[in-house]
Amino acid sequence: TYPYQKLLEAEQKARTQKKGLWAEHDIVLTADEAVSKAETITNSFRIIEGTVFAVNDKKSRIFINFAEDWKHDFTTAISARNASEFKKIHGNLKDFQGKKLSVRG
Repeated sequence: TYPYQKLLEAEQKARTQKKGLWAEHDIVLTADEAVSKAETITNSFRIIEGTVFAVNDKKSRIFINFAEDWKHDFTTAISARNASEFKKIHGNLKDFQGKKLSVRG
């Protein structure tokens, strides 16, 4: 199991019981919903779920795109300082393409 497994278990319990922020609406959004609600969800915790369209590994960060038009659709990034640990845990990032992914933050 990953080190964060206990946190995910505690989160699932809170989600089931609708405790804390899990009592709010719109915590879990699709990538399309996140784009349409961008102005109202900025600077707030969300879980965004979608299918990965492409992964681009640049020197400064890793970009994970959830649609073809990365300028207008949902894209998330992993900083260079976290990239090596992310790769060590998750392996080849190109394997994410076409898979469902949840991003939290």
